[in-house]
Amino acid sequence: MKKTILLAACLAAAVLLWAVLARGGRRPNVVLVSIDTLRADRLGCYGYGKETSPFLDRLAREGTLFEDAIVQSHWTLPSHVSMLTSLHATTHRVRGDTDKMGEAFLTMAEILRDAGYDTAAFVDGGLISAQFGFGQGFDVFDSRRGGDKDRRTLRWVLKKRRRPFFLFYHTYDVHFPYLHHPQPVDIMADPALADIARRINSRRFDLSDEEFEKAVLAWCTTREFHQMVTRDKLVPLKAEMETFFKDRWPRMPSFRESLRYLVDAYDGGIRFFDGRLERMWEEVGKLGMHDHTILIVTSDHGECFLEHGELGHPPVLYDEILRVPLIIVYPPLVGKGVRVPRQVMSIDILPTVLEMLGVPRPPHFQGRSFLDALRGGSLPPAPAFADAVVSEAVRDDGWKLIRSGEDAPEPRGPELYRLVDDPLERTNMVGRDTAVHARLDAILDGWRADNRRAREALGVALSPEKAHLDQEIKDQLRALGYLQ
Repeated sequence: MKKTILLAACLAAAVLLWAVLARGGRRPNVVLVSIDTLRADRLGCYGYGKETSPFLDRLAREGTLFEDAIVQSHWTLPSHVSMLTSLHATTHRVRGDTDKMGEAFLTMAEILRDAGYDTAAFVDGGLISAQFGFGQGFDVFDSRRGGDKDRRTLRWVLKKRRRPFFLFYHTYDVHFPYLHHPQPVDIMADPALADIARRINSRRFDLSDEEFEKAVLAWCTTREFHQMVTRDKLVPLKAEMETFFKDRWPRMPSFRESLRYLVDAYDGGIRFFDGRLERMWEEVGKLGMHDHTILIVTSDHGECFLEHGELGHPPVLYDEILRVPLIIVYPPLVGKGVRVPRQVMSIDILPTVLEMLGVPRPPHFQGRSFLDALRGGSLPPAPAFADAVVSEAVRDDGWKLIRSGEDAPEPRGPELYRLVDDPLERTNMVGRDTAVHARLDAILDGWRADNRRAREALGVALSPEKAHLDQEIKDQLRALGYLQ
């Protein structure tokens, strides 16, 4: 299907929207906030014991919270493409480090701009930059990360008091290297660590247990050490590091203490951005915009803290990666203090927004609208899917199956979890319930086939366009831990 046909359909939808609004009043603004790397269970409104999110908790009381919102990939680039196009990652194929969202894809910004909205993105760059295709459809695309980002955002909003707008706001405040911990630790002040880094870079791997432990902890917790010791130098240590994480750390009190440091640093980033968002939303309220602005707060993926022996967001599909917050506030339509237990997906956000605005959805979308749930109605059950290239997953009827991905270079053993009894995914039920395994296998097979048909209909190539990375983007990605 050609993009021009889809744009024509959206123009026709815009005419319909104008007719509806002529009868019903002003069009609502749309604000989509993506808090990169935020897992759901680290917010008070999702049951966390620490006070990380007083403002987000308040938003949940003022709007609707989805208890089981599932992302479609494990990392920033493919997950945001899915969120903004309502396509699964195995359909749009933007999954590699330098893949780019091509102009053939129709984005939320393009659809809303053609429906009469002013559009702007204020993002933190890196993977969410014009080089990766995210500038499509935005009248203003600002990827400058800095202290005046919020002021630039609010200045733009101030100019739109008489016009409806779509604002996409993205932040890395919660992302590695967790810079907003209230008491950051200066690891490089320890000369022993500098010496360890020099030895590793010289390919001297004869580290004592204590030195090895320090190297692992520094690699995990500090940007400086992460940049000093390059990935190719660490390869000979990979197997031993994995053994350390999975087998040895419970017997190492200092490592346990460092894990607490990691979690505290991550939580500090949540609290830091929670305050930023509160201040911005208060300023929007002073402009009298709250009652005619749809506010959507979500994330692109979570973060691992050794629940399954992993740190960060590697290509795994456990719920510490897949379950993210989803809070929607819009007083004229959205229920107050409502909690929706039914699972939804990130690709459902765009179809829902379009239905809220009266804009017909393009036929190629793979998500579904959950507007009925926002209105207080029921939401039929549906499976949720995710893709990490090496693996793919389906969650359905209280179960989850993780198996090898269609493009996995090597086969992986399947994992089957009964989430209603085992939410932490500790007990692999493969071999114990063959009927459920077979049913979920069939669902994933059908999903693969649907994605292939969707790719063919959209003319999506198996090999996507490649982004050109200039030095500034490389530096940004290196600071986030994506490049060495």
